[in-house]
Amino acid sequence: MTWGYEYHGGDSSHLVLENVVNIYNTESAFAALKEDGSVVTWGYEGGDSAEVSLENVKTIYSTNTAFAALKEDGSVVTWGDSRYGGDSSSVDLENVTRIYAGYNNFTAIKNDGSFVVWGYTSNGGDSRGVELNNIESIYSTYSAFAAVKDDGSVVTWGSADAGGDSSGVQLENVDKIFATYNAFAALKNDGGVVTWGNSRSGGDSSDVVLENVSTIAASTQDAFAALKTDGSVLVWGGNGSLYFDALDVAVDNVQTIYSTIHAFAALKTDGSVITWGNEYAGGDSSAVVLESVSTIYANDSAFAALKTDGSVVTWGDEYDGGDSSNVVLESISSIYSTERAFAALKANGNVITWGHEDDGGDSSKVALENVKTVFSTERAFAALKNDGSVVTWGDQSSGGDSSEVVLENIQAIYSTDHAFAALKNDGTVVTWGGEYYGGNSTDVVLENISVIYVNNYAFAALKNDGSVVVWGSVIHGGDSTGVTLENITSISSTSSAFAAIKEDGSVVTWGR
Repeated sequence: MTWGYEYHGGDSSHLVLENVVNIYNTESAFAALKEDGSVVTWGYEGGDSAEVSLENVKTIYSTNTAFAALKEDGSVVTWGDSRYGGDSSSVDLENVTRIYAGYNNFTAIKNDGSFVVWGYTSNGGDSRGVELNNIESIYSTYSAFAAVKDDGSVVTWGSADAGGDSSGVQLENVDKIFATYNAFAALKNDGGVVTWGNSRSGGDSSDVVLENVSTIAASTQDAFAALKTDGSVLVWGGNGSLYFDALDVAVDNVQTIYSTIHAFAALKTDGSVITWGNEYAGGDSSAVVLESVSTIYANDSAFAALKTDGSVVTWGDEYDGGDSSNVVLESISSIYSTERAFAALKANGNVITWGHEDDGGDSSKVALENVKTVFSTERAFAALKNDGSVVTWGDQSSGGDSSEVVLENIQAIYSTDHAFAALKNDGTVVTWGGEYYGGNSTDVVLENISVIYVNNYAFAALKNDGSVVVWGSVIHGGDSTGVTLENITSISSTSSAFAAIKEDGSVVTWGR
């Protein structure tokens, strides 16, 4: 029996739903698998399966708007929104052993270990349309890559709206690239800047003159701030630049710029600070005294300024760490953050936390003494102690609970959005946190590891021999069976794909 909005599957009165063993769904449709291997569908996107043969079906997978049915003989049939996996006519779906479904694409693993991807795959995981050789460095937005070659030219790929298409700009003599969520800014050797990508995220800089720029010191989610050689600042893009023109103080003699998602903080050479942007994200600092500041830290919506005397001043969203009135922040040497909390390391090795309790702001249940440094996921902290042990706190599903692993002799910790990976002195690795995000590495052998790279969903461990081991979300880079990862020197990532540079300057990519 079904009920609810009829166009989203709430009305199945015209169907015979008997002997059903399992039901699957997209955002607006259902697919019922029967005992005899047949399938009945109803609803909107994916609700019409009239054009495919659904017999001898073993199991069903779904994206947001499409279905994929794996049959007993290893073949696959798909239906639903053609853009997001409903049309698989361009790939060979025979001898498939399992399927992984993302929000808008599918990945099928075959019995020979190869894999095929279909649906929406333009977030940087497919670089077949570009020539990737002589690459020096790679940068990324949320869903696109930009690679600087040894001659200063740039090649891009991935989501066009996020900077994957740079055909409208001239990219030569580029020294370095910066990125917001959906746009790039390339700093050239002569101090000029070229921008592209989503105009609302800073891809359009036509309203400012970008010359004599020394660095693009910070970028919020949707705005850039360029520091010029004379210490002045230029901003462009979205919310983070809204209030810049209304500032009643001179923005000059700036040393460094910091940012939350929607606000900037500029540290001047005299130790004072100027802020602008969304007031709830730290753009308004009128309630605090910002003098003698040595450096600034930020999470999504709050700032924490460390002063030369070791004290700390905070502002921004009060629940996310902008209000630190309940803690004593003195003799602080460094500060770390999750999305909504801060952790301050004192000179004596103790740690003080504040901000959203569930995201690491409450550390009352752990002993934070003799701490060397602190790492974080989006919602949890991991403190590495001087003796090589680790204590964790915050959201359990994001790595705040490490009770099931032994964390000793640790030299470094890495993190995806919701999982940690700890590299031990002997080159082995221990993982914990969200399984989908790489918290479970039982299917791979992690030995002789030199360094680990991450995206939002997966890990890539570079071994001493130049080979790479990956794990985490299969469709987001946790499976590299389609590429050869040997003689790798470094790895870059977008939110859901990896790009590895080889010793000969060529690049291989995988992920979504």
